[in-house]
Amino acid sequence: MTIRESLEQWEQDYLSPYASLSANSKGRLKPEEQCDIRPVFQRDRDRIIHCKAFRRLKDKTQVFLTPEGDHYRTRLTHTLEVSQTARTIAKALKLNEDLVEAIALGHDLGHTPFGHAGERALNRVCPFGFEHAEQSVRTVDILEKDGKHTVRKYPATSAAAAHIEALAENECVFTERFKGSTLSVNRLELKRNPDGLPFAEIEYLENSRTLEELLDECLQNNDEAGFDKLFDRYCKIAAWKAEGTKQDYDLTFPNICVQGDIWTMIDYEWTTDKLTPQQIISRALNCYGQEDPVRMEHPIVKKHLEALGIGKEQMRELSEKELAFQHFVLQEKDGRSRTALGQLRHLIGNRAVPYQEFFARADRKKVQVFEDFGAGYTPEHSYYQYDAYEADDLINARIICKAGTKAIRLDPAELPCLVQIHGIEWRGKALTREQLDQFLSTNGQVLADTPSHVPTVLFETGDPNISVRLDCLDNEATDGEALIIRAQIAWLSAEMLQDIQARLAAAARREGFWFQR
Repeated sequence: MTIRESLEQWEQDYLSPYASLSANSKGRLKPEEQCDIRPVFQRDRDRIIHCKAFRRLKDKTQVFLTPEGDHYRTRLTHTLEVSQTARTIAKALKLNEDLVEAIALGHDLGHTPFGHAGERALNRVCPFGFEHAEQSVRTVDILEKDGKHTVRKYPATSAAAAHIEALAENECVFTERFKGSTLSVNRLELKRNPDGLPFAEIEYLENSRTLEELLDECLQNNDEAGFDKLFDRYCKIAAWKAEGTKQDYDLTFPNICVQGDIWTMIDYEWTTDKLTPQQIISRALNCYGQEDPVRMEHPIVKKHLEALGIGKEQMRELSEKELAFQHFVLQEKDGRSRTALGQLRHLIGNRAVPYQEFFARADRKKVQVFEDFGAGYTPEHSYYQYDAYEADDLINARIICKAGTKAIRLDPAELPCLVQIHGIEWRGKALTREQLDQFLSTNGQVLADTPSHVPTVLFETGDPNISVRLDCLDNEATDGEALIIRAQIAWLSAEMLQDIQARLAAAARREGFWFQR
């Protein structure tokens, strides 16, 4: 009898009838030989502890907070605490401690940084949604399988399925084209979900660096010879058997992974037969320079730009084409607009802001949106809009509703404030004052001289909110419909709030000032 078999026998003799026994395991997705020492659940636990996803928990915050002091908590510290609590309970109830510990250690492997706020953000943009618990299972079943990571690409819609299927064709085309060159093509396997929609499973290259990183290193060290050698090799690759075949439009420096002397193309999603190798090379170098002003001003980069005949006018034309391409790729889907990374850089600029100032500004000018699907408002069905403020005191919140939304709650701030509602639009029509009185509710005092006046709401709480009942206005929402709320806000200090409250009380006693809760 092996040690494992002895342990399995002990489980049968000692554990509760309700416990899951190692000997009764249904096996693993990929069949494997049993270990002579460890039962299957202990083996699972050990794999989780040693996997890369477990180590990465140390870099994920349990809550979004300033990383100062000795009470800073990460997903790793949280996981260890959960594991210990789970083991204590399992031991007391005579359950399978190895299994319980494995579940506890692995329960947050798929969690995002920034707690559930990160999870909600990904859930809004992922084509099939995002649940950290499901991602945790995918992490141990797929991403960490055989020590090899994979990347999956899913179609955002059923209409995009053909685009994913074309990836497999592109792999074959480029694999054949680059035979005999110094470039390999990252392997891809086309698979299908139970619903028939295809997805691409692509090999993730471990311990590699991008060509972009290597070129940056040359610039930092003023290694002109090293930069020239790398760039010349790239140019030869781009021109390899290019006549009469597809070109990889995205053959840019970040999309080439380097492992020693092995170069691998990792992204061949967008192809064209209308551009020459010269144009592909020009785009790659221009993108490289435009992403960082330091690169663009470096003499080595300038030398190669001049050699390719790329002056200021050519740069402008290339940048315009690039922006058009990014808009095409990131075109509005499901009612959500996407902004190209290059445009974001332009909008944000290269400013350094002290984190204290950043957080203070962000906390002051964020709008939280809650969605009610019939079970009330919950944090799990909420998200922040940081772009709802048009100016320091003007809110223009455009809320894209999901199917089945019965009501929307908007929290304009997290401080006592005065809010004047300038207008609310639903399905392209402004709500009347009568509709506002009937379907709008707040947790503040609505102030006005007459009922027909534009509503002004005094919020004495640090959690002000405004709710609109969509199902009462009309049928419940469908996907992509927009609720627009425009308002003006004034934040109130404690002294200002006390003064307003005193004045309202005096006015009510003196003149019967109209207000309602």
